[in-house]
Amino acid sequence: MAIRRNKISSYFIVSLICIVISLIVLVSSLTRYISESELRAWGNLLDNFSIIQPKANILSSSILDKLENYSIIERYIPFNDTIIKMPGILNSEYRPVFALKIEDIEDFISFFHAELLEGEFPKKGSREIALSKDIVEARNLKIGDYIGKAIDEDEFLWGRFKISGIIDGKISVGLISFEYWQRRSPQPFSYIAFPVKGKLKEMNRYIINKSNFNIKLETKTSFIKRYREKYRNLNKLILIIIVILTVSLILIIILFVFLFLKNRAKEFALFYSKGIKLSRIILYTIKEISMLMIIGWLLGVCFSQIILYLIKIVVFKKGVFLASIGSREFLLTLPIIFSLIIISILVIVKNLNINNILKEIIGE
Repeated sequence: MAIRRNKISSYFIVSLICIVISLIVLVSSLTRYISESELRAWGNLLDNFSIIQPKANILSSSILDKLENYSIIERYIPFNDTIIKMPGILNSEYRPVFALKIEDIEDFISFFHAELLEGEFPKKGSREIALSKDIVEARNLKIGDYIGKAIDEDEFLWGRFKISGIIDGKISVGLISFEYWQRRSPQPFSYIAFPVKGKLKEMNRYIINKSNFNIKLETKTSFIKRYREKYRNLNKLILIIIVILTVSLILIIILFVFLFLKNRAKEFALFYSKGIKLSRIILYTIKEISMLMIIGWLLGVCFSQIILYLIKIVVFKKGVFLASIGSREFLLTLPIIFSLIIISILVIVKNLNINNILKEIIGE
């Protein structure tokens, strides 16, 4: 097989494509993971409710009455919010902490089909906090431990709170006393609006369309729009890096194909002298180069996945690191490998011709 006879050339092209593809995939997936920290914190929550924020200090009673009388809104709950640290890349992870009234806490977690796994919910006016199971496990905490900026200057959460309970379910939050938070820091509060099941979009449209509502509505759509705007420049920078890597790879591959054809000129001349048609030689060479490039691409994707796995088990032993290869990475690498194959075909067709083969046969 020709690939075996040209091991060095084959290893070079496969290794080169593997390295560049893995770099592109890793840069893209890690950047996406870092930039999506806010989406991980709020995405699942905003799939279940929207946030009504007053443009003035408080929502008027007339607005509250209209919201309460709208049948699609199952319940609205007053709240304040802050954040708590969650281990992650560059220490950038956080999870929201909701200050809720005691009578609203069970309703809040029931919307997410969660439950109190251990301990108890914070008492009214107390400096207690209930945390979801993933936060407790990631930070190696337990009931009775204390958290907060007062005892850890790297913590995001202001003050000093005692962990009173652990929540189990598909939710990643902390819950504290609304009364305590208002006493500590009196400030305007917002409302969480829970829709009737399956009616979230309809509820959002209703609230947005009521122009007489002096409010701002935070939905997942508005959150994602703000997130994309915030990370637009970072994504542009990553795209520039990928373009530079791609152009460099294409130039190297073009040079490689030229040398590849030159080094195998005698082999092609021998095939031709034995009666093998030029079209068959070209087709065989194209298949060979294309196969090497596809192998390099597949190895690059697999290698980057292995690197991500090693980062997870070595650097983030608690499993907080959840970066993975997504559709964006495939969309970035597929055009690259197709471009390389097409360019290689053009170079092969242009340079592997009768004149060059005859010159090799007669020794010119």
